[in-house]
Amino acid sequence: MSTGDEEFLRQLRATFKVEADEHLRAISAGLLELEKTPAPDAHRKIVETVFRAAHSLKGAARAVDLTEIESLCQSVEDVFGAWKRGESVPSTDALDTLYRTLDAVTSTLAAPAGAGGTGAPPDVSSQRQSLRRLGNTAAAPIHTGPGPSAIPTAVPAFVTPPVGAKKVPEETVRVAVVKLEARLLEAEELLITKLTAAQRAAELNELASRFEAWRKAWAAVEPEARRLRRSRDRRAAQGESHAPPELTRLLEFFDWSVDYFKAAGGFQAIAAAAFRHDYGLVPQDGARSLPR
Repeated sequence: MSTGDEEFLRQLRATFKVEADEHLRAISAGLLELEKTPAPDAHRKIVETVFRAAHSLKGAARAVDLTEIESLCQSVEDVFGAWKRGESVPSTDALDTLYRTLDAVTSTLAAPAGAGGTGAPPDVSSQRQSLRRLGNTAAAPIHTGPGPSAIPTAVPAFVTPPVGAKKVPEETVRVAVVKLEARLLEAEELLITKLTAAQRAAELNELASRFEAWRKAWAAVEPEARRLRRSRDRRAAQGESHAPPELTRLLEFFDWSVDYFKAAGGFQAIAAAAFRHDYGLVPQDGARSLPR
């Protein structure tokens, strides 16, 4: 195996350990529920849940080439399969064996793997043999009662309340760490983009407000500027003395300022339209308030 392949497998197994821990917790919780649940009718749903967890763990172990864990999970799956089919029933000895198997899987995960092995502890083979025997042996039930003649056979119906122990298992979604980190990074980038867009919208709104303030100031002085211009032109047409050069320069600057702010308002309108298209936000349009 090349160095690149070994590194990739190492990363896969690191991700597998996180997933395996979740499956092991689900199996352990299911075994505990079986111990606490007296009614055989309630066992079916618990057995089905644990069976699926063992099956998923087996598939994940196969994907990362951990054959010892895969083999143990197959044996666990066989035991629960026999319970599902009614070929055997949960017993105290069976549950103890399954708990020891979970410990063996945990130890295998914690053990450092060699160049070609999996770091499996030496008791894996014996655990596998014990599980195989369980798959073919119908052991005594967990709850045997106080005696064969003290309680009638109808007692199981009495101890099964109508509400039952119908506990809906929590649904979880397994996501690879690499994919999760990528999604978190994308979410962070989206948040930064949103904050930046909000800042740009505020700046465009401020610019629009300044254009509006200029429009109001222009509207206040524009009639006076128009009167001055008419008076100058009338005197020039009548051959009277020319207007002071300062007045001419002032009126020219006034006209230039109007044209300048009209052009700037047009650019602001284009920027606002592009902003609405790119970000979906609606900044104010300063060009609407500019004089025509």
